[in-house]
Amino acid sequence: MLLTVRSTPATQRTRRKAKWAFQKADWVAFRADCEDALCRAVPQRATAQELTTRFTEAVMSASRRHIPRGARPDAKPWALDPELQQAVSDRPEARRQIRADDPASKERWIAAKRRAADVERRATQAHFRTFVEDNLNQPASLGRVTKILKKWEGAGDEHQPGQAMRVGGRLLVTDREKAQAFCATYAHVSRQRVPGTTAFLYADDTAALCAGNDIQVARQRAQQAADTLAQWAQANKMTVAGQKTQALVLSQWPRDAANCSVKVAGETVTAGDQLKLLGVTLDRLLHFGPHCRSLRQRVRPRTAHLRKLTGREWGLQEQQLRVVASGYVRGALEHAAAAWLPATSPTHLGLLEVEMRAAARVVTGCPRSTPAHGLMAEAGLASVAERRTALAARLLAKARALPEDDPLRAVADGEVRSRLSTVSGWRGVGEEAWREAGITPPISIEPLLPRPAAPWEPPPPVSFCLDVGAALPPSATDEQRRDAASHHLAGLPQCATWVWTDGSATEGVTNGGAGALIVWPDDETAEIRTPAGRICSSYRAEMVALRAALNHLLEHPAHTEDPVVICTDSQSALAALREGPAAQSSPLGSEIWDALRRLTTGGRRIHLQWVPSHCGLGGNEETDRLAGEAGALDQEDTMVDVRTIHRAAARTVEELAAYDMEIRHVPGRLNAAADMLSRVGAPDGAPPAPETPADTGLPPGLILSHRPEGGGDSLVECLCLWMSTNTLQPAANRELRAKLIDEACGALAPALRLMRLPGQPLAVELLAVFACLFDVRVLVHFGPDHHMTFCSARHSKHGNIHLHCLAGIHFNLLAETGALDEQNPVLSAYIVNEERARDGSDQGLSRRHSPEAQVKNLQSEAEETRGPACGHLFSSRCSAAAICNGQAACALLDSGAAVSLCSADSLGRLGFRDSDVRRSNVALQGLAGLTFGTEYVEAEVPLSPEMKTVRVPLLIERSSSFGHCLLLGVNFLHEAGAIIDLNQREVTCGNRIERTELDEPLN
Repeated sequence: MLLTVRSTPATQRTRRKAKWAFQKADWVAFRADCEDALCRAVPQRATAQELTTRFTEAVMSASRRHIPRGARPDAKPWALDPELQQAVSDRPEARRQIRADDPASKERWIAAKRRAADVERRATQAHFRTFVEDNLNQPASLGRVTKILKKWEGAGDEHQPGQAMRVGGRLLVTDREKAQAFCATYAHVSRQRVPGTTAFLYADDTAALCAGNDIQVARQRAQQAADTLAQWAQANKMTVAGQKTQALVLSQWPRDAANCSVKVAGETVTAGDQLKLLGVTLDRLLHFGPHCRSLRQRVRPRTAHLRKLTGREWGLQEQQLRVVASGYVRGALEHAAAAWLPATSPTHLGLLEVEMRAAARVVTGCPRSTPAHGLMAEAGLASVAERRTALAARLLAKARALPEDDPLRAVADGEVRSRLSTVSGWRGVGEEAWREAGITPPISIEPLLPRPAAPWEPPPPVSFCLDVGAALPPSATDEQRRDAASHHLAGLPQCATWVWTDGSATEGVTNGGAGALIVWPDDETAEIRTPAGRICSSYRAEMVALRAALNHLLEHPAHTEDPVVICTDSQSALAALREGPAAQSSPLGSEIWDALRRLTTGGRRIHLQWVPSHCGLGGNEETDRLAGEAGALDQEDTMVDVRTIHRAAARTVEELAAYDMEIRHVPGRLNAAADMLSRVGAPDGAPPAPETPADTGLPPGLILSHRPEGGGDSLVECLCLWMSTNTLQPAANRELRAKLIDEACGALAPALRLMRLPGQPLAVELLAVFACLFDVRVLVHFGPDHHMTFCSARHSKHGNIHLHCLAGIHFNLLAETGALDEQNPVLSAYIVNEERARDGSDQGLSRRHSPEAQVKNLQSEAEETRGPACGHLFSSRCSAAAICNGQAACALLDSGAAVSLCSADSLGRLGFRDSDVRRSNVALQGLAGLTFGTEYVEAEVPLSPEMKTVRVPLLIERSSSFGHCLLLGVNFLHEAGAIIDLNQREVTCGNRIERTELDEPLN
């Protein structure tokens, strides 16, 4: 019998050598050995290879003798876990005890292996979590986090060190030489002119955009461009990769893209459905759907990797996660986004929104059911729609800051009428963002940064000081800061030209002003006032003040032999200038350094000193006054830089992002609750209409005049009917609705505080606009007491209109029958900052509305039967009292179907006692446990005892320290009561819940 046994040899384990320990080397002896070996006689006719080998042997021999090797790598920290070490030692022991006649021994070995693997997994996880908590939760560790994420992603370091290149027989080493060679090559390529063709060159990629009146002309030009490129490449001994060439037809007609091909270097290139250029996938209609889908596939693994760095009880802190998510996830989504994102359709934009919300859930730990508004606010991340608008505004500003002969400037300034309403671009979106931010043409944009100063040129003799000696504590008083600054300034040259500068901007964003005070050694002074821009930041105003002061010194030379001391209270401006002229990123900084260079031409020294602000320093206080006066000057001709425009647009988008500006009309029959309240008689098969509760009856002196059928249209229908019966010109429902909504959309963001849900009734906003536009007084009644009043600052000249509100979603028109008791209004809302339209008509406002609620100072004593007066307070008859965290609070109707709360402490300061409070239907718990960004709670709430419960959102606003709780779609003045527990996310409803005591207040 012949047996053949094949076996693979065991892998030989090599012992890796330790690394050289260069810090422990004896370099003196190393050098001596190398010189001794290299000074020996060189063999005659030695080849270059022999000389190289001789040199290498000398260096390695000296290294082995005088450079020690370091210790081998220590064991991983997780490997030192005692439980793991025991499990690892038990594993080979169980392996040695395996016997063929004992099957249980094999089971013990398998169990030992599994236990060792489980213990190792737990030990590595515990060590990684400790590493994340202790090492990565530091601001300086963001680079390590990025490297870990890239390693998990499988992406290497894309940075390539500078490499030399040979062009025309010359070796190019420096970046300047390589850049000049690239420009020369591009200039040669760009001279290959083809009609209707625009060439783009980036590195070794060349793109040609060929246009024509029809597809045949465009294809012929594309073929001509391909032939020209191939001829140029052949003449320069280059090869065009025809097999890598792609083609795409940009046309609204699908038949244009069918069977379209060109010949490139002998290869037939057929137009495809998409084309990837510089990392952006282009499609035929430029809707960028394929690009959004590819970005989604690219971002999802990154979000999963980010999720590995955090958990419920461990991981990176929220601040670190927010920074990493902004760069790691958003950075991938926003590659060249300013060019393509504004043109993306809303459907494709939603794909990216989903991925950003996934990253936000990783940052916050919120579940999937968290509403988008609350999720993004809690995470502190801007949505893709916000970034789309801000990026378009910045690109438009950059384009219009270019020279007039620049092609991109021509695109930005051009006015091309869009043939399709669904087509958008960065120019249209950017202009809309400018209008929202109040940036209206004509506006002068500061040109982009010119050629910076050469880094090899020495900077002028200018010194900077950003402190006043000893560090001042944050709690230092004005006197301490003034004394420290005065003591420090006394040590500076006194026989010098002293310059004090300051800048100001209203709320740090508008009406910038720059002021400067120059004091020459002979005590002569000069005051400078310069506008800094209608849209301006405090930093830019400070820089404008410095530039204005330096230009004044150049234009009025005096005492040129004396030094100059410039004092400013802007540390950010001095810190930016201290980086040097070559590091300036704005034209303003370059102009300041240019002025400093010209002032120091003759050896004159300049010192820039920071001083604390608003502490009583004479020069600083005087320049602060000058800056305020400069802000009131004409700002029309003042230039605005790109950064200021971008920040203004981004700030406006961020403010409006908290409000759902999508206003949709919901007819009454599509709004089940509103339609039910509006029915007089129930149709066949429909549930009967609920009876009006007793406490929401009509007040004396008013009767029902008109009951609209549709709940969604009831408010506008009542207003139109009232207009037709009065001196005002009657209007159609849709016309009046459109007019009121247009005015409401032009309101300031705080005025639309309830626009969180699409189609939500804008009762308060529309009533305020109507009262202001038509000079009427609107009284909204929710019951026999405590109505709401809306009127303009001039009161009214067209009489009163009375409306009866049911559940905050249906309105009936009322008529006066006699004397009306108008005591105890809940809220009197006046429209302030009112101006007429520019054309002088009464049908519009030139400024946006700013409804401001003003509580009337009512009489403290009223009729005994009515109890204390209720001016946004409560009385013994007021059923709007509530219990919040075990304390009495006022819960009066606000914005129709909402409840507004004020603390019991504020009521006590107004002179009200606990005996004035009647425990009512509404009890609130857990309000103190709210955190910023908690905006929604969903709850089962009945609109009335007879109706089925419906799920409605509970909106929480943190506009004050106490907060507001707004329950949309529910009128708490009805018979149904409710107990709201915000901590448990529950709302319990019932018929007249009587609850006089609550559990321990939640903190």
